[in-house]
Amino acid sequence: MELKKDFSKFSAQKYLEEYYTNLCVENQFLMKAYNEIYSAGIVSGTFLEVGGGPTIYQLIAASKVAKRIYFTDVNYDNIYEVCRWFAGSKGSFDWNLYFQFASEIESIPAVDIESRLRSKDITYGLLDIFKGLRISSDIVASSFCLESITDNEDDYLKILKRLKDATNNVLVMSALRNASYYDVCDEKYVAYPITLEKLTQYLQPEFIVDQSFTLDCDCERGYDGMIVLKARRIK
Repeated sequence: MELKKDFSKFSAQKYLEEYYTNLCVENQFLMKAYNEIYSAGIVSGTFLEVGGGPTIYQLIAASKVAKRIYFTDVNYDNIYEVCRWFAGSKGSFDWNLYFQFASEIESIPAVDIESRLRSKDITYGLLDIFKGLRISSDIVASSFCLESITDNEDDYLKILKRLKDATNNVLVMSALRNASYYDVCDEKYVAYPITLEKLTQYLQPEFIVDQSFTLDCDCERGYDGMIVLKARRIK
């Protein structure tokens, strides 16, 4: 099985259509986990999303604590999709199901949650984490990024260190568990097999994991579960 490493032709629209058109069990899990994390006493501050892809669902709960959002990705089309949504452009991806679900979780109207996110000052930037990360932030988040761009432990540790170095206070991560690959339509991409135990170990000694959530998956997409965690800088 040939796995792709070139993300220059990654299709943002195909990815959105395949993984986010429906609010499936996996996406409900992610929404609930992020809500728990960003409701647990994180001090408001600057928020940096590393490798955010073409999605905004991970920003919905984060908008409760983010004073300013820096959104980055290696792929211009991914950033463009997010930019289109924030600009209210016609034909941008419809995230209404996610705001409705957030409304059920937070017990406030969906329109108020959407307004909260849209009101944030957001800056976009192209970023290849393999080439460095020259910015730091109070809160740093990475959603299904690090394990989805390499299958090599040395590379994974290198880019994880850059993520840690950029984090002033809190690091929030989601990851595919035990992934050997992941697919987008007919294309299969490389992945590094991470577990909660391994990631917790990798984050030490600078960080301690104080919240974690896991979901078992039987999706036949190359991974067996999902991980979401919050880690706090201790040194």
